[in-house]
Amino acid sequence: LSPVVTYNAAQWENPERDVAYVASELGKRSITYIHVERRDILNPKANIDVTGLFRKHFGGVIISNVAFEREEAEECVDGGKADAIALGFPFMFNPDIVRRFREQRPERNPMPADPWGTAYDSVREGYNDYPFLE
Repeated sequence: LSPVVTYNAAQWENPERDVAYVASELGKRSITYIHVERRDILNPKANIDVTGLFRKHFGGVIISNVAFEREEAEECVDGGKADAIALGFPFMFNPDIVRRFREQRPERNPMPADPWGTAYDSVREGYNDYPFLE
C-alpha cells in the first residue's frame, strides 16, 4: 500500500483519512500482512511516514519499506510500528546487509544518487558483483 507515493499520480487524496479506512477494513479480514511504502519512493524525505497510521488501524503484521537506515529500521520494529522492514535497495547494493546489521558493520556500498538507474539499467558492474564481508 502506497498512500503517499507520487509516481504515476498514485498518491491517495487524503492519506490520513484513507489509511484509517483501508487499514481498519483490511483488519476485519483474514489478511496475512500488509506491505506499506511509508514514504514517496521518488522523494523519501518529502512527506510523512505512514507506517504509524497503518499500525493505529491495523492489528496484523505490517512490513514497512522505503529509505530505512539501520537505526531507524530497528526503532520502527522495536517501537511496534512495524513487524518487519523490507530493505530493497540497501539489500541490492549490500547483498550481505543482514550480516552487516547483525555485526554492527557499516554498509560497504552506500546508495548511489540514482538507485533506480543504477539498479535497473544495463550496466554490468555494480548490480551483482559487490564484495561480501571477509
